[in-house]
Amino acid sequence: MQFLHLTGMNKKLLLLISFTIILLSPAFGQLKKVYAYKQASLPGIQPRVTTEEGGGNKQRAERKETFNYWFYISFSKKEKITVTGLWISGKRFTVKSEPITELPVKKINYTAASANDTITMVPFTRNAVMLTYPSGMANDTTPVSKYLLNLVNHNELVIVYFWKGKKYYAVKKMISTLAPEAHP
Repeated sequence: MQFLHLTGMNKKLLLLISFTIILLSPAFGQLKKVYAYKQASLPGIQPRVTTEEGGGNKQRAERKETFNYWFYISFSKKEKITVTGLWISGKRFTVKSEPITELPVKKINYTAASANDTITMVPFTRNAVMLTYPSGMANDTTPVSKYLLNLVNHNELVIVYFWKGKKYYAVKKMISTLAPEAHP
């Protein structure tokens, strides 16, 4: 039987890794999974020029693409999680949350084709599931930590939540994009 020979540097590295795993394991234990979706909201065709009262013409401003968002978090039914904020593509939003009681969560995507697409957004799980979505732009100008700023700059989605009185962050590098719906 051969024993692993560790040098002083390797021992320190192993100790640091072990300590980090022990320290961070509670932070990863409360949220089981984050499901994140966005879907472009396609406005109807608008004329570029509109007629004002009195007969004058006015150039209409270009419309920006907007999105509908669905963020689901899965966590143990024994735990209480409170979501307090969202950062989407570097912008801060206020948040609304509601529990999901029927699983799996499916979305029918109405397409122009004869058959519609059904997407399973959250599969069946024995964990608690909460829908979280932006309710508006946040007006709060409270400075953010360097750690949060780093998360916001490197992830499309950052969810800020409290668990057992402490603040935590859940991140998604990229939000899954759903095909736009075709409305009749």
